[in-house]
Amino acid sequence: MNELPEFNGWQGTRALGAGRCGETFEIERDDGFGAAEHGALKLISIEATSDAEETARLRSQLENMSRVLRASESMSDSKNVLPWRDHAIRRYADGSGWEISLRTDLAVPLERYIRSHTYGETDVARIGAGVCNALVLCRDRGIVHGDVKPENIFVSGGNFEGSLDVRLGDFGMSALVQDAAGDFAAPEVLCGEAPSAENDVYSVGMVLYWMLNDRRIPFAPLPPEGVSGSDLAIARDMRLRGDPMPKPLHGSAALQAVIMKAISDQPADRYQTAEALRDALLNAVHRPSAAAASAAAAGAAVVAGTAASSKPAKASKFEKVKPAKAAKPQVEEDEDDGEATGGKGLKIAAWVIGAIAGIALIALLASVLFGGGGKKVEDTFTLTLSLDEAEIAPDETLKLIAELRDQNDNKVTNPDITWRSSNSRIAEVDDKGIVTAGDEGTAKITAECEGQTAECKVTVTKDAIKITNVELDTTAAELKVGEELTLNVKLTPEDAKDDNIKWSSSFTRVATVKDGVVKAVGPGETTITARANGHSATCKVTVKPTAEIRSVSCPTGSVSLSNTGASATVTFTVTGSDLGTVANSAKVYPVDGSVVQVGALQRSAGTNADTYTVTLTGLKEGATTVAFEITDGNGVAHSATCSVTVSVPATPTVVPTAAPTTAPTVEPTAEPTEDTTVPETEPNDNGE
Repeated sequence: MNELPEFNGWQGTRALGAGRCGETFEIERDDGFGAAEHGALKLISIEATSDAEETARLRSQLENMSRVLRASESMSDSKNVLPWRDHAIRRYADGSGWEISLRTDLAVPLERYIRSHTYGETDVARIGAGVCNALVLCRDRGIVHGDVKPENIFVSGGNFEGSLDVRLGDFGMSALVQDAAGDFAAPEVLCGEAPSAENDVYSVGMVLYWMLNDRRIPFAPLPPEGVSGSDLAIARDMRLRGDPMPKPLHGSAALQAVIMKAISDQPADRYQTAEALRDALLNAVHRPSAAAASAAAAGAAVVAGTAASSKPAKASKFEKVKPAKAAKPQVEEDEDDGEATGGKGLKIAAWVIGAIAGIALIALLASVLFGGGGKKVEDTFTLTLSLDEAEIAPDETLKLIAELRDQNDNKVTNPDITWRSSNSRIAEVDDKGIVTAGDEGTAKITAECEGQTAECKVTVTKDAIKITNVELDTTAAELKVGEELTLNVKLTPEDAKDDNIKWSSSFTRVATVKDGVVKAVGPGETTITARANGHSATCKVTVKPTAEIRSVSCPTGSVSLSNTGASATVTFTVTGSDLGTVANSAKVYPVDGSVVQVGALQRSAGTNADTYTVTLTGLKEGATTVAFEITDGNGVAHSATCSVTVSVPATPTVVPTAAPTTAPTVEPTAEPTEDTTVPETEPNDNGE
């Protein structure tokens, strides 16, 4: 487009950029008092095709987009949403396609903002929490954003100081672009599944990973190497294969654990709601940090009078991530999807140093007076061994496997395990957990890591029967939440003792196991392992929720009510299994309750599908969205929406007729008088 556009009284002033979703312009208008208001306008052109099915699909996408845009406008008061202020969808006169005009506020995308601003892990968590707040609003209105990525997160305010303002924008764009979120989308979306509210939460995690990983997605080359299109394709393929994902370069262990959980390969292992991710992010950065520990150490040195001779405290691994280049301009001038003005706040160094010193002194006094206040939250690890007891013959070896998990039940890779034996004459253990039997007797093998210990009782006897193989009678099973399964073990040789078998579950939040009895806890997949004297066998267990919702739709599509008081019935369809167990969670509500009144929800149960109907009655002229929501057995909400328009017919104009005029007065005429004159007659023949 060569010329600058006009839209509803706004005039384009310059082009900001172009992308897959059209062109963006800065616009302005007179506010009526001689000053200029500024905004941004996105123009999208969609070509129609001769294919009827494709045209119908485009029309359906545009209708859905229009619904999302109206809902976005209704969220304009939210501090975490960058709403569309105004929009128009028009069909070209010649029928060749559609033109979409979208007006929003002027703002700077996160992708461009962080090029010239420093940020720390607290800022990363605050940005993630702000986006999560926006997603909660979306979900409550039946909206799936479907395109959460750095270009659609907008930041303004100071240099990530107290005035930081985070907003999620570009609602509805995913309806027009396949694979909208691209390298930030969940694997299942990349494989063809329709985006969902849960997928949006995954994309938030990917954005935060990108921020902590020097603005690189998982598996992409790290700076100073450049990134090509083939590099991104390879990184995506590795993610789709489920390759072990590396942790981001920066961030505390607590924050990294939250982000890695958010972008787990298995949907059931992730945070299921935006609220859950938001709370985890804020909790992670509110833990005692390395900076506070360094400050406390510095304060201790000052109190002890050794500040001059003490060594500088080691900096935290992620105090502040510096931008690639320092930028002097206060106003961004890059051409992109949006722009905002803002200056860096002046940092008062003396005040900061004084505050840190004060905090350090308080921390030191608290430590002296109260003994340290107990164990840190981030140190709550769990250490387990592959065997609690073992029996081996002299000169035989046994491999013990130690597993360390953090407070989020995530396995810690390459933990630094310390091994020791209570009696090395009977059983000796090396730094890899390999036990070598000596004289007959009993010894205790202890593993220690992160303040946690785990023990295995090893009995050395000439009568020990060496186990050469372990098998399970079931290698794969599918359960529903609450169901149980008993796994039986077969040892080789058959006369080997089975009382030393150690059972474990890779994800205890999915299923637990005790003495071979597996109990399904929550939806997802886990691996049940039976170990005995260095040999093991596994069973893959898939747990499904008691009520599984596969889809929620609104066959009615949209409703038009011809007048206030007019009614229509809307139908929603839910497909899945055991739907009756979650029927009580179904609800329906309008975004704007002043436009329509929603009646009672009626359910009609089917074998694998339920139908819900509701009557809508028009209250006043306008448009709104009616959302239907139902929650599955895992606590995840699924929804569908219906667009409703209430029209009030114009009152016909009645042309008044002229008032009747008074009849003219007629002067009365004189009544005719009788003429008594006898006319003269001719005489007759008689002479009379």
